[in-house]
Amino acid sequence: MNSICLILFVSWLEAVNGPRGTKNAKPPRGLRDRFVPGSTGREANMKRIEWLFASIAAIAISAGGGCGDMGMDSSAGGDSASDGDADSDVDSDVDSDADSDTDPPEQEEAVNYKVPRGSGRYVFIPDETNNAVVVVDSETLAIGTAAAGSRPTHLVSLGDDSDAAAVINLDSDDLTIVRVGGQGQISTVQIPTRPDTNALAASEDGEFVTAWFDPLFAAESGPPGTDQEISVVDAAPGAEEVFHLTVGMHPSRVSYNDDATRGFVITEEGINVVDLMHLDGIGLPPLIPLFNPVAVDPATVEIAIAPDGHVALARAHGLSVLKAARLDGGGEIREYALPGPPTDLEVAPDGSYGMLVIRSLSQVLVFDLPLPADPWEDPFEVVDLEGALCGLATITPDGAAALLHTTTGGDSHDRRLLTRMRRTAGGWEIDQALLPREIKAVAAGADSTTAVVMHQPVAQTSTTLPHAYSLVGLGSLQVKLQQLAVEPGQLLLTPDGDYGFLLLRHDQAGVRSVAIIDLRTFIVDELGLGSPPTALGYASATDKVFVAQDHPVGRMTFIGVHDGTVKTVTGYTLNDEITD
Repeated sequence: MNSICLILFVSWLEAVNGPRGTKNAKPPRGLRDRFVPGSTGREANMKRIEWLFASIAAIAISAGGGCGDMGMDSSAGGDSASDGDADSDVDSDVDSDADSDTDPPEQEEAVNYKVPRGSGRYVFIPDETNNAVVVVDSETLAIGTAAAGSRPTHLVSLGDDSDAAAVINLDSDDLTIVRVGGQGQISTVQIPTRPDTNALAASEDGEFVTAWFDPLFAAESGPPGTDQEISVVDAAPGAEEVFHLTVGMHPSRVSYNDDATRGFVITEEGINVVDLMHLDGIGLPPLIPLFNPVAVDPATVEIAIAPDGHVALARAHGLSVLKAARLDGGGEIREYALPGPPTDLEVAPDGSYGMLVIRSLSQVLVFDLPLPADPWEDPFEVVDLEGALCGLATITPDGAAALLHTTTGGDSHDRRLLTRMRRTAGGWEIDQALLPREIKAVAAGADSTTAVVMHQPVAQTSTTLPHAYSLVGLGSLQVKLQQLAVEPGQLLLTPDGDYGFLLLRHDQAGVRSVAIIDLRTFIVDELGLGSPPTALGYASATDKVFVAQDHPVGRMTFIGVHDGTVKTVTGYTLNDEITD
């Protein structure tokens, strides 16, 4: 992805073990069976892990693909982010090996925030009170207002540099597209959506936007009459058109392939594939039924979809299998036996390889993408982690390394250990760093030279503050611990990898600031704010970070990433600008 900022919000998804499957003797590692869509087998319950990234960014969970069996042979796919872990159902034959890993599922950090969005030069803010979208020029701080429908809430940018956004209007069953022209003129288009939709998902280039029901927003929108109706909008300026479709039960994720020719709706029943080039007459987009939801709890599976949209990969907590499903119309589903149950599935941002973390064996299985054309060929390279107990992996943006850790396994020493797996000409090199505190989450900088590691809280002492994060140099594994008196909020890493910004807020203690982290020197400064911060974002055209704040009439502070300028605008919900 070009010119992106990784926005990582820190909140937990509880991990709950499902019933264990029956442990049986395993066949040799490799392909165990070949299933066709609709086939079933013996399944075990699993735990869902959901990964959501608020854009301006997405972590690429990808695979290659092309012609031949499953698109897994010659023509490797593109190198853009499309989808992350999501949710479906995985099944396979009989043996699950669930008993071989007795620790609970790993806990990944999740994001669920409705925030202002930056697109190009402008910041777009939903104004639910006035049924409008506020548009702030990040260069001049001039304020404009666009009329929206009734109760605008969830807003997405239509591309990083398009000067455009879309917002869903909960009470008028429509969405509003807001665009800013070259002379600063604001235009809008209202497009009807199906009732009960409460969220939007836009393709990376902003050419398509889908309105759907996201259960994470149910507290605000209320329960739906149905969550299976979606509205797909072709957002071509001046030729906008909407198509209403019905998908599988209980959608949990909407994504697109890298060239926005296909969309994917991940549901409890599998993956609906939407042909964006032929939306007329689809009605019921094809469903790839990866696993049988009757036998397996759908909320237990992690899915990765290739950037080119040819292949989906899936694993499930407690099952020693990897599934690979062809999404380009071939309908083939492969199942590969694994030596143990994986606790994480990741794919390199360029889609050239993927990896499975086998916590119980202290191993990582690496596989090239596209997968071999021969369905019986063993695709896995086993990497021994030298006894390190690791359950989660974070692949760096350049794909040259992976950072591994555990949040739930072993003892405190295990949960403090950060393992770097670095690709070399001769294979994978393993190095480790023992961090000062247990690890909660890991985010790699965009230039792949540094990482920010969030830690679990501890008791305060005369020399210890309860909260902390570490800055890690990925070349030397040098570590700097930064302690905090309050729990950190949203983390934003700039697209050049130079800086990080971290929200700090505690209303009772009067803490309202943003930490500015120089990722080149590990020097951290703190900028005080006039009001409690609520969200961070990035305006690519002006290289500014904006900090939205909780203020009766709206307040936003703009920080020049590299020039250090700070300007604040107040009163934008009244369209009565005060700048300081």
